[in-house]
Amino acid sequence: RCLVFLSLLICSFISKVSSEQFTFEFFTDSTCSTIKSGPGGGGSWPFQTDQCNAWTSSIDNSMKILSCSSSCICFEQSANSASCNSNGNVKETCTNTCEMDDQGSWLQIRDFSGCGSLQVADSDYSCACTKMSPNDVCTTAGSTPTSPTDPAPSPTTAPAPTSPSSPTAGEGGKPDGGKGGIGGVKDPPASGATQKYYGVAIGSLMLFLRLFFD
Repeated sequence: RCLVFLSLLICSFISKVSSEQFTFEFFTDSTCSTIKSGPGGGGSWPFQTDQCNAWTSSIDNSMKILSCSSSCICFEQSANSASCNSNGNVKETCTNTCEMDDQGSWLQIRDFSGCGSLQVADSDYSCACTKMSPNDVCTTAGSTPTSPTDPAPSPTTAPAPTSPSSPTAGEGGKPDGGKGGIGGVKDPPASGATQKYYGVAIGSLMLFLRLFFD
């Protein structure tokens, strides 16, 4: 009896771990704020992660999860079937994005806490979508899902042009590489103060010679 009880307890625990309930929803626009209305319960459905989940809108539909990350599920949808026939119609929906499928419905999930044994690490998760609009909106391994409504990145501002650098001073401090009078290169003219000093000296010398010879 103890063995039977223990077996039932283990089976119950495994079933609980491998199956999680979540809410699968269809919306009318890219804000994922207005749920689609329709027959058989409209556009909001409580599903199980490890089961074939069927619903009816204008036709029978079913979906089965292929894999999931901590925030997204990759699933196969079977239109005109309530038994999840494998047909390659792969889609993705997440908790943190609003993604459009090829039928014009915007998809999102909530109340999602993983998919048990089907869950993989976020860095390993990917979904090879075939029925989204566009398909490349779906997650590739190691990437974050991008909603079609995300704003485009701001353009990068071009750096301001730099002003031309001043000439490099040459030997002797000359900007043009002059030699400061070395090698026959003339120095620049004397300043005004230097010229005045030379004029006073010459004048004094002439006055002295005149007094000496008179």
